[in-house]
Amino acid sequence: MPVVDPSIPTLANAGFEDPGLAVNDWQQGLVNGWSGSNAWGFANGSGPWGSGGHSGTQYAYVQASSGGPGVGRINQTVDGFTPGAKYQISFWMRHRTGGDIVFGVDPNVGTPMRVYLNDVLILGPTAVPGERWSQYTTRAFVATQTSYTISFVPDLARPGNRTDLIDDVTVERAVR
Repeated sequence: MPVVDPSIPTLANAGFEDPGLAVNDWQQGLVNGWSGSNAWGFANGSGPWGSGGHSGTQYAYVQASSGGPGVGRINQTVDGFTPGAKYQISFWMRHRTGGDIVFGVDPNVGTPMRVYLNDVLILGPTAVPGERWSQYTTRAFVATQTSYTISFVPDLARPGNRTDLIDDVTVERAVR
């Protein structure tokens, strides 16, 4: 039986650069290629949000809030998986760096994150992300279909408003 070289699915707008935002601006939802619920969106630049993306200038945010919209979620349905091939998902994450007096956001310490594949947990909860971008990789999974929904969901581990920033999401062939 010949070995089939599996395809590597590509996420749409994996670096959250589209559409372009003004420097130090943010947008609730409306991220090309992504969907979500509650508190999620994307931002550009620094200020109370961060110090720019891992690559480029923009990044996604997803919040867990005990006093507001609840737990956010950001998703993308990705096509192109090869059934029988082994994959993992990799992304960069950090926590939001500051508060915002106008919106009553306390200084942020982030929150653990969970990653789901069609609502099956494949990573998490992670440790609380730090102030610098760090790469995270899910456990490997064997594709049984050609399309999956990838979801990022923060934990509401403590009361308050906790925001994590995500950038450069990729699907990779798992080597182990």
